[in-house]
Amino acid sequence: MERGLGTDRRIQFVLVCWLIGCTVAFGEHPTTGVPNELWPPLGIGFIALTLVWDGHSRPGRTAATTTTLMATSFWLVGIALAHPALEAAVVAVLNTAACWVMVVVYALVKDSPGWAPRGARSLAAIAGAAVVASTFLTLLGGFPGQSIGDAEVLTLWWVIRGTVFAFIGGATFLIFFFGDRELWRSFPRTSRVGLGLLVPTSFACMYVVFLGVDLPLSWFLLIPAVWAGVMLTPYGAAVHALMQSLAAGVLALTAADKFTYEGVLPSSLIVDLLLTASTFITLQLALLRDERERALAAERALSRDADAQSRLLGQVFDSMTDGMMLFTAGELVRHNPAARSLLGRPLPSRPPEGWAAYLGLRALDGQPLVDLDLPGSAGRRRHTSTVMIDHDVDRRLLEIGSWPISETDIMCLITDVTNQRHRLAELSRFAGIVSHDLRTPLTSLHGWLELANEAAADGEDVGPLLERAVSSSRRMDRVIGGWINYTVVREGELSPERVPLAELATDLLPEPVDVATGGEGCLGPRIEVDAPHAVQADRDLVQQLLANLVGNAVKFARPGDPAHLEITSREDDEAGWIRIEVADRGLGLPAGQEELIFEEFHRAPEHAHGVEGTGLGLSLCRTIVARHGGSISAFTNAHGGATFTMALPAAR
Repeated sequence: MERGLGTDRRIQFVLVCWLIGCTVAFGEHPTTGVPNELWPPLGIGFIALTLVWDGHSRPGRTAATTTTLMATSFWLVGIALAHPALEAAVVAVLNTAACWVMVVVYALVKDSPGWAPRGARSLAAIAGAAVVASTFLTLLGGFPGQSIGDAEVLTLWWVIRGTVFAFIGGATFLIFFFGDRELWRSFPRTSRVGLGLLVPTSFACMYVVFLGVDLPLSWFLLIPAVWAGVMLTPYGAAVHALMQSLAAGVLALTAADKFTYEGVLPSSLIVDLLLTASTFITLQLALLRDERERALAAERALSRDADAQSRLLGQVFDSMTDGMMLFTAGELVRHNPAARSLLGRPLPSRPPEGWAAYLGLRALDGQPLVDLDLPGSAGRRRHTSTVMIDHDVDRRLLEIGSWPISETDIMCLITDVTNQRHRLAELSRFAGIVSHDLRTPLTSLHGWLELANEAAADGEDVGPLLERAVSSSRRMDRVIGGWINYTVVREGELSPERVPLAELATDLLPEPVDVATGGEGCLGPRIEVDAPHAVQADRDLVQQLLANLVGNAVKFARPGDPAHLEITSREDDEAGWIRIEVADRGLGLPAGQEELIFEEFHRAPEHAHGVEGTGLGLSLCRTIVARHGGSISAFTNAHGGATFTMALPAAR
C-alpha cells in the first residue's frame, strides 16, 4: 500500500537522514586507496524505499517521487561539497539504484510477511541483500574514486564497508519502523539494574577494542552484544546495536582510531565485520526471545481457548438429559449425571460381575443380558439396541448406542425411550379405536343410505331409513368432535375468570346430557348439586370438565337404572383451592385401574364392550385440571360407583 510523502512522518524523517548521510559520505576525503570510514546512504535509502513500497505490488508514483528526490538531493549535496558534477551524478544515481537492488533482493528472499525481520533467515536476507547491493555499487563505480570494473583490494574494502553500514542501518531501522511494538510492550520489563550495567559495559568494551589495536581484544564487542540480546526486546536490542555502531563510527573519525589498512583484510575492516557480527547476534537473540514470547502467547491463547471449550463441553456433557459414558480400554472414565440417573445405580470404572449383571439389564422379552449383548462390546463397537432395566421403583426402556472414538475409546449414549414406546403403544391403540369407532357408524351410514335408495326406487317411505343414517352421521360427528376437543384443550390458551360451580352444574340439567367425548345422550339422569363455591378458571374448560364427568357417569350407569350423580364442592385443606367431587352410583372402577383410566386412549376392558368412546374423555379431564395447576383422582365409593375428586384454584 503506497503512502504519500507528506502523510508519514517516518518518510520525512528518513529523507532528512538521507541528506545527512549524503553529506557525511561526500564530506569525508580519505587518503587515496582507502575507503571512506562512513558510508550511510545505502542503508538509509533502503529504509526509505521500504516505507513507500510494499514489496510485492508494482511501485507507484510515491516510490518514483521518492527515488527522484533521493538521487537529486545526493547529486546536489555532492556539488555543494565541491565534487565534480559528473562524478556526483554517477555516485547519486548508482547509490539510489543500489538501494532498489537491496530492497528488491530482500523482498524476494525474506521468509516473513511485512518488512520486519522475524529471525535468522530474515537477518541473513538483509545481510545478503546488503552484499549484493554493495557489490553492484562497487563494480559499477558508485563510490568516489572508483571506476567501473575495478578488481583490486580497494574494491573488496568498499564492498565490506558498504555492506556493514547497509546491514546495520537496514536491520535496526526495519525493527524500529515495522516491529510489533505492542507485543514487545507486553514483555516483562527489563531490569533497571541490568540496563544500568549494560550501557557502561558496552562503552567500556568498545573502548578496550580501540585501546589495543595490536592485541586480540576485538572479541570484547561480543560481550555486550550477547548480554543485550538476551535481556532486551528486539526494539531495545536494535537501539543498542545502532548506538554501538554509531559510537564506533564516531571513534573512527577521531584520533582514537589506530586501526590500519594493511593487508587484504585490514584490522579496520575486521572491526567493522565484528560490529556486523555483534549486531547480528544481538538482534538474533532478541528475535529468538521474541519468537519464544510469541509462541508462549499463542500457547496461552490456545490453552485459554481449550479451557473455555473444555468447560463449555463439560457443561453440555453434564446438562444433557441423555446419559453419556466414555470408556477407555473397557473402563469407564467419565459419565454425566443423566447416565447415573437413568441407570439407577452408582457407576464404577468396571464392575466385577460385568455391566449387564450389575445394572440388571434385560432384553425386551425379559431375558437377562450378558456384556457381549451390549453395544460397545467386541463385534458391536458401533451398535444400537434397546434394553429393559427394572430397579424396584419403575421399569424403563433404554436405547443404548455406542460409537468408537479411537481404537481404545468408545462413547455410549443412553436415551430413555419408555415414554416414546408408551406413546407408540397408545397411538396403536388409538388407531384401533379410530378404525372401530369410525368404521361402525360409517358402515351403518352406508348401509342405511343403500336401503333408502332401494326403498325410494320401490316407492316406499324412506324417512325412518334416513333418520337412522342421520343417527350414524351424528355418531361420527361426536367421535371426531372428541378428538378436536382433546387437541384444543391441550394446546389452547387459558382465559381464567370467576366461575360459579353451581351455575355450570345447573346448566347440565335441562337437556339430556350430550357427552363431549362421544357418548350417547340419555334421558332422565338424576343430578344433585351442592356446589356453592366459585373457582378462578377458564369457563369453557370447566364446563367441558363437568360435562365429561357427567357423560362418563351416564355411559357407565347400571343397566336399567338412570344415572344418579352428586356434584359437590368445599374448601380444600390447602388454602386458596376448592375441592370438587362428582360421585355416581354406576358400575364403579375396575380394580387397579384408578390411575390408568386417566391415560390417553385407555378403555377398561371390563367396561369397554358395547360402550362407544375414544378413551379421551377422562384424559381430557386430567389435562384441564392440570393446566389450572390442580390434580384429579378417582376411587370406588360406598355405593359401588365412581367418585372423581379434583382441586381448582378458588375465585379471587
